[in-house]
Amino acid sequence: MRITTMNHYIGVDLGQRRDYTAIAAFTERQIFAGRDKVSCQPVLHTELHLSYLKRLPLRTPYTSLPSRLRNLVTVLNPTRVTVAVDASGPGVPVVDMLHRAGLGADILAAFITAAGDGKSPKNGFYTIGRNTLLSLLRIALERRMLKFATALKLRPELDAELIGLSANPNLAGAHDDLAFSIALALWAARTRNPSLLEVP
Repeated sequence: MRITTMNHYIGVDLGQRRDYTAIAAFTERQIFAGRDKVSCQPVLHTELHLSYLKRLPLRTPYTSLPSRLRNLVTVLNPTRVTVAVDASGPGVPVVDMLHRAGLGADILAAFITAAGDGKSPKNGFYTIGRNTLLSLLRIALERRMLKFATALKLRPELDAELIGLSANPNLAGAHDDLAFSIALALWAARTRNPSLLEVP
């Protein structure tokens, strides 16, 4: 089995005073699983390896984000990283700050709203529906494309969020920052490769 590392994606879900800011990062890998018996063409499977999931303490200043993300981008691969940032609420000035910081990565910014497909930017910002983001996460999980690192410390908290979102996607007051940081990274991956996570 041969593995080729393709791209790296980071999702940043910005919190406010009562919500956590969460950062997720995964690596897109193409797994060579042999050749088709009829066409002899290579059979490739895409896996998205989630290796980084962090929840920042409440009231962590946004000014700490550029250095955190710059360090993460450097560890991954600065030539192949896309960062997707939640531009809702206080997000616009944070996005501006990240652009000025020179992270060495492409930055995509999205307003998370009730509706929107996240495909056509306007003035540099995308609009994507909350349910569309959750659909990307559901598809990645159902297709078993999303793989979790065994050392992921926040896995129990993430599982609790996923269970809560599955039971009631519109539940107010529940933490969903980890799930949405991953969903934003998945949206970035779909933006770069539209066929990767097609919403049925």
